[in-house]
Amino acid sequence: IQFKKHLKTHIKREQRRLNRLERSKRLSKTVDESVLKTITLVGRPNVGKSRLFNRFVGKRLAIVNDLPGTTRDFRESIGNISDLAFKVVDTAGLEETSISLEEEMLYLTKEAIYKSDLVLFLIDARDGVTAVDDHFAKWLRKETICKTFVIVNKVDNILDDDVLIHSVNAECLKLGFGNPIFISGEHGHGLSDLYIDMLQQLEEDDLNDNGDDLTEPE
Repeated sequence: IQFKKHLKTHIKREQRRLNRLERSKRLSKTVDESVLKTITLVGRPNVGKSRLFNRFVGKRLAIVNDLPGTTRDFRESIGNISDLAFKVVDTAGLEETSISLEEEMLYLTKEAIYKSDLVLFLIDARDGVTAVDDHFAKWLRKETICKTFVIVNKVDNILDDDVLIHSVNAECLKLGFGNPIFISGEHGHGLSDLYIDMLQQLEEDDLNDNGDDLTEPE
């Protein structure tokens, strides 16, 4: 599969679509928060969680900085992609360290994912899957009870490098969460693919939940 060709083919069409969506945001209407699904963004520092969070909510609520670890607490708001509205949580960056602050952040991240309907595990396209990413992928497989999507963020930085795109894709597949989704949280590339996958997953969850509620008549 030619990932570079696939990504470039989508960019212009997605950008036009996103421009239309920005002009007709559905969240201007009253939203019943009680029925919204919860999406949690996780990943090590500086992979773009806050930028993606801001893209979802349409304003700068989270700290955006190039320095690792600048988001030290959680941000929660109502976000959307097109007509899909949801609660979105931006967690503190996952770090493999014994510092007490980082242990507390990890504990809070665990609490957040337990309350989630979908976890977006962000990877930096420029770095690929690092040892820290791999470590926390194992942790997520153990701790997370909901579906996890691997999100390769900042893809605009590697579009011209076929070898790197193939390498990152192969590394992400080894994490055990299925095919990664390539996006740019800053520029909006790939969000239509993310929308389709999120909508399908959340609708599938609804069907399963409704099925669990059904009981056989006596």
